[in-house]
Amino acid sequence: MTTNNFSKIYDTHITEIYRFFYLRINIREVSEELASETFFKFWEYNKNKPDDYIKNSRAFLYKIARNLLIDYFRKNNSQKQTIPLETFDESTNLPHSLIDNSVRETLELEEKQNQIRQALSKINELYADIIVYYFIEGLDSKEIAWILDKKENNIRVLVHRALNTLKKEISAGDAGGIDK
Repeated sequence: MTTNNFSKIYDTHITEIYRFFYLRINIREVSEELASETFFKFWEYNKNKPDDYIKNSRAFLYKIARNLLIDYFRKNNSQKQTIPLETFDESTNLPHSLIDNSVRETLELEEKQNQIRQALSKINELYADIIVYYFIEGLDSKEIAWILDKKENNIRVLVHRALNTLKKEISAGDAGGIDK
């Protein structure tokens, strides 16, 4: 693999690989380190191979990233960490009629994102990975099947189950499981 081709792959995928780690670990520095390690391993594997050796570099990067994430959780012997919901500053405690609609929409979006992060940290690890791959990163069933070493039809079923599990967890959080 040429350094030019590697640079293109890096520039194209670094943000999404970082986001994959951040959504699961919720620690910026660790996510950055693991994203860097993902690309290092990708380079080490491909440095002496032709540019077209890997047919789907994106899926291959996610496969490396998933393995590093599993190793991270094993080494740290820890459960997935959750992000505490941020407390709002005094200006957000104003009556809704005094808050600009765009500010209100931004706050509502941030709250929904926090709820999703919290729920992702509580559901089965495989389901959380599938939610991130499919809905956030936009990988298709074929790519996810390759990453997880499963059949494509199985992935479709898992996406459906993962989404239902996430919805139930979010609903449970709305019912009192997630502090507001």
